[in-house]
Amino acid sequence: MYKAAVLGTSGAGKSTVAAALASLNKVPHVDLDDLAIGPSWQSVPDDQFRTRVLAVLDKPGWVIDGDYQRKLADLVLSRADTAVWLDLPLSVSLGRMWHRVSGQIRAKVEVRHGSTLTWNLGLIRWVMHEVRSHARRRITMKSRLAKHQHLAVVHLRSQRQVDAWLAEQRSAAPQHPSIG
Repeated sequence: MYKAAVLGTSGAGKSTVAAALASLNKVPHVDLDDLAIGPSWQSVPDDQFRTRVLAVLDKPGWVIDGDYQRKLADLVLSRADTAVWLDLPLSVSLGRMWHRVSGQIRAKVEVRHGSTLTWNLGLIRWVMHEVRSHARRRITMKSRLAKHQHLAVVHLRSQRQVDAWLAEQRSAAPQHPSIG
């Protein structure tokens, strides 16, 4: 079965691409944030997070979006057969982050485990982390992926490339007859 890791900065489109791939391949879509973050934006303990991730990895197929390299190292990559790296320009990711977060704050959308977003220092730190880590991630991701010779690596650098690649995946997906 299909096992894919979708990687990239916040705002790169990981969740959108992962959901599409999961649907096409008839496997679960798992957002690592849902496993790592509990109510009131509290991180779950590292051992509990790892246990949750291992339970997903033991399933026959999945599409995981997110990385959490500091907590998981290359655990997900070692078990995936495909890595999709969304390496979009920082300006694109930041624009999407701003649009998504500001809209969720204004609408008081329940984002995760009953929690909503507010403008606070933690949110600002998250954005600053993404800005600081963008260039470093570009450098380190190439070498990380190269260590996993078993992976089919898809490196997409623009939204146009993402759209074209997803269109190819949709065309190649087995067609299932309609029921009814």
